Amino acid sequence: MTEKKVRQLQKNIRKLETQLKEFKGESKSLQTALRGSEKKAGKLSQAIRVNQQQISEGQKQLKALAEEQNRLKEAQVEQAEILRKQLLAAYRMGRQDQIKLLLNQKNPERLSRILRYYEYLNRSKIESIALYQQTLASLTDVEREIAARQQQLEQRQSQLKRNSEQLEASRRQRKKALGQLKRQISGGDKRLQRMKSDRQRLQQVLKQLQQTLKKIDLSWESKEFSQFKGKLKWPTKGRVVRSYGSRTDQGIKNEGILISAPMGRQVTAVHHGRVVFADWLRGFGLLIIVDHGNGYMSLYGHNESLLKEVGDWVSTSEKIATVGDSGGLSSTGLYFAIRYKGQPYNPKPWLRRSQG
Repeated sequence: MTEKKVRQLQKNIRKLETQLKEFKGESKSLQTALRGSEKKAGKLSQAIRVNQQQISEGQKQLKALAEEQNRLKEAQVEQAEILRKQLLAAYRMGRQDQIKLLLNQKNPERLSRILRYYEYLNRSKIESIALYQQTLASLTDVEREIAARQQQLEQRQSQLKRNSEQLEASRRQRKKALGQLKRQISGGDKRLQRMKSDRQRLQQVLKQLQQTLKKIDLSWESKEFSQFKGKLKWPTKGRVVRSYGSRTDQGIKNEGILISAPMGRQVTAVHHGRVVFADWLRGFGLLIIVDHGNGYMSLYGHNESLLKEVGDWVSTSEKIATVGDSGGLSSTGLYFAIRYKGQPYNPKPWLRRSQG
């Protein structure tokens, strides 16, 4: 695909994203509060992971620099001792003694050997001094680098602490908003109506996505999605706690599967494609949708954080999100679904039998 087409694709999808935000805009303050707290928590969770990774890398670099510092200090001591001995030998010999020794030599061969010896001593002293200076300069550079790395680590640890405090506050806000929403829709009829409404919203999102994608001519370099039925890797490891086709308490048929998994576990794309939706959607929380071409899409919902943006290309098994409980899920897990031209398909037969 040419660079021009890629830019056009990103432009069209971002325009669609704006339309979708207007479509799913919430007037109710409780729903707005839930959406805001979960989106903020997702970004903070990702920022915390990045900080933790940077701190870990920084600690490794500091360890390597400390080892280099110790090596240079040992070399400095050894070189200082060699230089001290050379200077002491030169001092003991004395310049006058050296001249007298040379003048008293009548044997040309012996005189030549002595001259070469003094030349070697002088050259050796010069090299030792140069090496010693170079070691001192390297040691100074390493010590400066250590100081700079330590300062960076302190800043990252401070940022990590701030992000953690903000995440905790965001989770408290989410818990409060979620509790109020549950009380608001405590009746069975209200819950049923809400679930139907959430399902309709997703259908409208998929419909608008399909209409937009039809306008873009795409070429796929690898095998089609349909050829990988039964061969796709699982998007995350875990136990299926809600099967495709099973019914909710309100009698609504599930159009995907729910995989129970711990908070923060990685979610990967089951096949290569491009991200056409990456935002919060009522009932599905932080949702990411990947288009695989020829009408096939894979959906990943209830995430803790989204790692890709609209327009991003993703490879098979590439990390795209982390498992969470956004969208009002009572426990952590991943909602996974496959759609073909907007229609739901049972994702289980598409996945490998083993999750390994």
